[in-house]
Amino acid sequence: TYMLTGDNQQVANHVADWLGIDLERTYAEVFPDKKVEIIRQLKDQEKNLAFVGEGINDVAALAHADVSISFASGSDLARETADVVLLENDLRGIPHGIEIARRAMDIIYQNTAIATIPNISVVLAGILFPLNPVLAVLISNGSALLSELNSFRPLFESGDNLNQYAIEDEEEDSSSSISDRDRSDNFLDSNNIGQSLSPSN
Repeated sequence: TYMLTGDNQQVANHVADWLGIDLERTYAEVFPDKKVEIIRQLKDQEKNLAFVGEGINDVAALAHADVSISFASGSDLARETADVVLLENDLRGIPHGIEIARRAMDIIYQNTAIATIPNISVVLAGILFPLNPVLAVLISNGSALLSELNSFRPLFESGDNLNQYAIEDEEEDSSSSISDRDRSDNFLDSNNIGQSLSPSN
């Protein structure tokens, strides 16, 4: 995790220490062009890079990141540039988005297999053996129907997964003191992200 902020070094170090971010990965007094330069350097080192920002000065960095994340309360340009827009001003929505994306990719792979394997099998069978055309049509259309039905599966599972995340968050909060929880919630609000992660000034 890296932090890019326009605040001075003292404030940046304090926030980084609070959030558990390595000071070597904390960049203070960073302007938009410098953010882009840092993003490019990090992309050369990291496999995939996500950037979270909501201000006008974050737009260039959002455009250069592999995955750009903003908030509904952010600037219009930030929302238009971002790949993902969180409706709530809460960084804890990011793990939810990652889980949804992973589940979507899993279903894409499943649907590819469901639609491809039966049709390839029918073609091979037709080459080797006499095959009833009606049976071939049923297999082809049936695999397409199964893949479509499989695509609806998240509609019935997403609620359970979100509830699971909520339970995990509650368990984590219950293990900490009230003051620590309140402090953490304040930093997770996007109103503070502008000063802690990547401010618009």
